[in-house]
Amino acid sequence: MSRNISRFGISLLGSAALSLAVMACSSSKSKGGGGTTDAGSGGSTASGGASGSGGSTTASGGSTASGGSTSTTDAGSLYACEANLAAHPRDPGGTGKAGDSCCTTTIGKVGACVAPSSVTDPAQKAAFGHDTCSPDLLCAPTPSALADAGTFGVYNPCHSTLGGSLSLEGRCLPKCFVAGNPQAAQLKADDCPNGTDLVCAPCYNPVDGSTTGACSQKAGDAPQEAKPPNFAPCGAADGGPAGGLCIPSDVVNASNNPQVSKLKQHECATNELCVPTLKAKDVNACFTKCTVSVSTVTSVVGNAFGACVPQYIIADAQPLAATLLIQDGCAAGEVCAPCTDPLATPPGPSGACE
Repeated sequence: MSRNISRFGISLLGSAALSLAVMACSSSKSKGGGGTTDAGSGGSTASGGASGSGGSTTASGGSTASGGSTSTTDAGSLYACEANLAAHPRDPGGTGKAGDSCCTTTIGKVGACVAPSSVTDPAQKAAFGHDTCSPDLLCAPTPSALADAGTFGVYNPCHSTLGGSLSLEGRCLPKCFVAGNPQAAQLKADDCPNGTDLVCAPCYNPVDGSTTGACSQKAGDAPQEAKPPNFAPCGAADGGPAGGLCIPSDVVNASNNPQVSKLKQHECATNELCVPTLKAKDVNACFTKCTVSVSTVTSVVGNAFGACVPQYIIADAQPLAATLLIQDGCAAGEVCAPCTDPLATPPGPSGACE
C-alpha cells in the first residue's frame, strides 16, 4: 500500500503524521479543519508549507465562564501550539542578501539567495526554503551546482520509506533545498549515495496524488513508477465528512509519539491507523482556534478557549467529552475541544491546543 507525498513544497506526511495529545492535538498557525495550505515539496522535499492562521481568535485574557468566575488565564498561554511555532519556526531564514551563497555541503556552497520571482517553476518555488538567506529570499541551486549535480548523486532514483513499510519513488536532493518543508526533518537518505548531504524526496504526494516536483528537477526526468493510490479517507462521524486518512501503522508508530496509542483503525485496512487529515498534511500544523460555548465545560475549566478537533478523535480519546462538546463554529465533522480538560482532576491541558 505505497503512497505518494505532496507537491515538492507541500506538506509531507511524515513518519508520524501527528502529534495528538490527550484530547487530540494542537491549535494554531496552519489552518485546521479544512486542512492546511500546502506549500512545499511533497511533504518531503520542499520548502515549506504555508501557515495560515486558523480559526477565530479568542481574546487574550480570561473569559467569563458561564455560571463561573472570570478566568485570569491568558489565551496565548493555552494555545501552546501557536506559541511553539512562533518560538521554533521551521524555516526562519538568516541574513543572506540576494546573490549571497547558501546551502553548505561537503563540496562547498551549492546555492545562492534569489528573489522568489526569479524562480519560474511553481514546484521549485514551493520547494526551496530560505536556508541562510533572509526570509524574503529563497535558496536556489546555482548553475554550476546544477551542472555538476549528477557527479554527486543528485537526481539519482531512490525510494523513500518514511520510517516504515511505505515505499515511494523519489529522487536524491540536497537537504538544503528541502529545508523549508513542514516535514523535511522526516526525510532520510534512504538509498541515496551521499547520506551527509542528500535525502530521498518522493515524486508524489500521498494525500492528494499531486506531483512534488522532485522527479522533474532534472531536464527530461519523470517518475518511472505508477502513481501510488492516495491515502483512503476515514473517521467520518455521525454521517459527516471524513476527518482522517488511513496511514500505515508502522509509519505512524515510527514517530515514537506516545499519543499514537490513541489512534484507532476505524474503517481503514488492517495495519493502518486513522490519522487526522490536518496532521497528515503537516505534522506541525495546529488546529483552528474556537470558543467553547458548553456551559458545563466552561464552568469547570474557567475559560472558553478551545480548538477545532475532528469529532472522531475526541470520541476515541474521551468518549464522555464527545457527548458534551458541540461544533461551536468549527467545520463539519469537528467539535470545539477546550484547551483545558474538564474531566481531569484537577483540570489540566487537554492537548487540543498544544
